Amino acid sequence: MEDTHPPFSRIFISCDRRVSLDDIKAHFEQFGTVEDFYPVMEKMDPSVFRGMIFVKYDRASSAAKAIEHMHGKTIVGSRVKVDYAYPKNSIIPPPPTASEDIPQNSRLFIQYPREQTEGELTSLIMQHGDPDYIQLVRTPTGQPRGMANVKFPLASIAFRVLEGLQARIASDKLRMRVSIARPRSTNNARAHTQSAPHAAPNAHNPRKPNVPGVASRMPMGRGVPPFLGAGAGAGRGTPPFPMFPFGAMPPFPMGRGFPPPFPMFGAPFGLPQPLQGQAFSGVPSRPGARGMPNDRSSTCLPCA
Repeated sequence: MEDTHPPFSRIFISCDRRVSLDDIKAHFEQFGTVEDFYPVMEKMDPSVFRGMIFVKYDRASSAAKAIEHMHGKTIVGSRVKVDYAYPKNSIIPPPPTASEDIPQNSRLFIQYPREQTEGELTSLIMQHGDPDYIQLVRTPTGQPRGMANVKFPLASIAFRVLEGLQARIASDKLRMRVSIARPRSTNNARAHTQSAPHAAPNAHNPRKPNVPGVASRMPMGRGVPPFLGAGAGAGRGTPPFPMFPFGAMPPFPMGRGFPPPFPMFGAPFGLPQPLQGQAFSGVPSRPGARGMPNDRSSTCLPCA
């Protein structure tokens, strides 16, 4: 049961398992036409009721009315919790914090032609419900911008006006748009995000680099060989690879049969037999040298 058209027309009911489904139907069918009634049963025993029901109405105003009248009430001695049901894997919006957005979904946002007067807009709205106030959005010079916020005392009234205006727009071809207004807190958060478009998404997390390619902010993970941090201060917040120039050897002696970890450090995999066991300098004797003995005058003798 995932049909959510129109939006906010589906509710979720939580009650005691001892409450019968017939009692719940009798209480919730009085608020409007019920299109679907889906009780949640136990998986191991489908005949056992889990105390949760999804109810789908044909109108969002009916669902809002059911929430307003039944949330927190008792049915056969059991307290009932009722709220909007959201689609699976969707983000559930937080409860509104601004006073003008309480109760939830009680404010409409209307776009109308600029040539329409405030009295005409008010008369059109009051044909379907009485608002608390109608606030027109104006320019700095006081001219209307063709947008208005309309606050209602209850969400069911706001949805009733929304449904009435949408039917009037479809029948009379009115150049208007009506929708449930976003909570003020959501709009402020979006405005803050848009005012800083170049803000790093991971600025709050120092373990995730904000700028791609900056190795100095990349923490070393577990299992990284310790010599990779030699000379650069191994540990958290250091580059995972040492900053050796190409062609130079790392600053540690090469033992017998110990090949360098990467060919970029200046030495190929596997050393010639006469050079095994020799100590190498950290700086090549000439540019591009692959590695030379410490004493250039010494003769490389075969290992015994």
